[in-house]
Amino acid sequence: MADRHKLYKKVLDRAPFGTLLFAYGVCIDANNRALQILKCQRSEIVGAALSEDQTPQSASVEQLKQVIDKLQQDQLSGILWRSENILEEDEIVVSQGPVESDGSLDSSDDVLSITLYPLPALAHMVVKEFSTVATVAADQAELAQPVAAAAETEVATEAEPEAELEQDREQDNPPEPVASPTQQSERDRYETLSGLPVSPRLIHSIGDYLDNPQSDTACGALLLIDLDHFNSINESLGKAVGNQILERAAETIKGLCTDNMEMDQVAGDSFLVLIKNIADSAEQAREASLAIANEIRCILTRPFFTENGEVSVTASVGISVLYAGLYYASPEVLGTAEQAVQQAESAMFEAKRRGRDNVVLFDSQITRQARQRINMQSSLRKAVANQEFDLYVQPQVSTQTGDVVGGEVLLRWMHSGQAQRSPADFIPVLESSGMIVDVGLWVIRTSCEYLRNMLDQGLWTPDMQMAVNISPKQFHDPQLIKSLEHSLKSYDIRPDMLTLEVTETLLIDDFESVVDKMKKIRNMGTRFAIDDFGSGYSSMIYLKRLPLDILKIDREFITHLNSDKETLGLVEAIMMVAHHYGLDVVAEGVEKREVLEILRGLGCEKYQGAHFSMPVSLDKFQRLLVA
Repeated sequence: MADRHKLYKKVLDRAPFGTLLFAYGVCIDANNRALQILKCQRSEIVGAALSEDQTPQSASVEQLKQVIDKLQQDQLSGILWRSENILEEDEIVVSQGPVESDGSLDSSDDVLSITLYPLPALAHMVVKEFSTVATVAADQAELAQPVAAAAETEVATEAEPEAELEQDREQDNPPEPVASPTQQSERDRYETLSGLPVSPRLIHSIGDYLDNPQSDTACGALLLIDLDHFNSINESLGKAVGNQILERAAETIKGLCTDNMEMDQVAGDSFLVLIKNIADSAEQAREASLAIANEIRCILTRPFFTENGEVSVTASVGISVLYAGLYYASPEVLGTAEQAVQQAESAMFEAKRRGRDNVVLFDSQITRQARQRINMQSSLRKAVANQEFDLYVQPQVSTQTGDVVGGEVLLRWMHSGQAQRSPADFIPVLESSGMIVDVGLWVIRTSCEYLRNMLDQGLWTPDMQMAVNISPKQFHDPQLIKSLEHSLKSYDIRPDMLTLEVTETLLIDDFESVVDKMKKIRNMGTRFAIDDFGSGYSSMIYLKRLPLDILKIDREFITHLNSDKETLGLVEAIMMVAHHYGLDVVAEGVEKREVLEILRGLGCEKYQGAHFSMPVSLDKFQRLLVA
């Protein structure tokens, strides 16, 4: 490990561009080139925080902090910094990205690498890159991308958790393309289980190809091409640029279509391509469809210029092979056009799970996973109709007194008195299907009923809070505020007795509108907590911009708090910043007394976890209140 660390430092110090590393908003390292560009000493930058409340620093460091703040607020990958003669070069391209760990740092969204590219040096590098590209074969050249695109593009590349992937297209919400007369007649479109609208024309074409094969060995393919992170592009660059991207993507795909291919634009940023008679055997069809899909994907990623500058996008592609003339038994053999679309869609989601900018061929394993999702959706719809849900409560305990000072309600799926499946399994399905909105409203209403029950029994006091988790889709529901007000009023509950817990993933989608809605709810008196802090996308700089009351530290940081010094340091830093912004801190997943003692020493206000109690039914929770 020591040798690797030395090698890492050696490479960093010899890098031709400036590199700075930040952990939780604090600079922890900078190479010599960065110091030269910034015209500062190591002591001036290492240890400097992105927070504005600092002692006076050099003009270059202060400007750099403003540039990084702009990058993070606007979720940009790169930005041009005109330093007005403060730096070595007047124009610097500043880019941000994840850290390639040397083993001494955890690879985390909270560990950030900032790279400084003086524009003349960057231009020289791009020229050299193009010179190199010119010497390779034409098919290799199509896969090459200019290095400058990584610095100048304004596309956010944050990774999303698996639960978000199945709603990626729903969240993107792109502007609808202008409808032609033919499209106007196709308003009544077939919808897949996740809501993908497919025109009757293409459904008919797929069905006709499956039902009327030209030969006993004919094979075709169905490609579903979905642009990655389109919502981030749309929000950061504007809908005009978003429309240009969609038009360019549609023209690109159409330009690659031959006489045996048919394209349909669906859901704004998604495209279905039917390829008839691609090969005469299943194996050849798989190879040919993969080649075509990769060609489309690579051409779509080529940067192009808009009125806002250079932009590049990536795409995830799912492939369903159409065994039109093959009637032997096989898990992949299709019976209907609808099944073909669903298989292509499942493969596309798998491509997104694998990191996006990828092509995945549908196989039987994906079939089993798709069936599981379909079956669970069907079972959950019945559960919603039959009211098979219940709420358990996990106590929140004061670290100083040991008293129960609140609780967090947690959804459970019950059947015949037994819990069904882990919430980690069924809640993402509720979210992706949209059922979470109705279930979430029931959770709020039932939580208020619980509170009224305990208030009437004298078990609950005005200074206690009940926490309720709000999913991203539920938060964006237009009826959320009205429903919240109605539930509080119906059960005569003070708004400040309720705390709404949101996760960092909520911040990805239109940060400003999220903050505005949070402020409206908080003005009612209801509190806000940010849940699982440290496991998602945001950094500490967001804490001063969000209308929060409570910060909950993710259990991954708490579990090994007594045995990992680096984790202890990060938790201490999180708590210092949280307290600086006036937030109470709740530690999740406390299982050991040793960990509780450390949290008490750090000034953590509350905790929850198995050390005191797992989530329990309302009756058991009430007994804990009087114990």
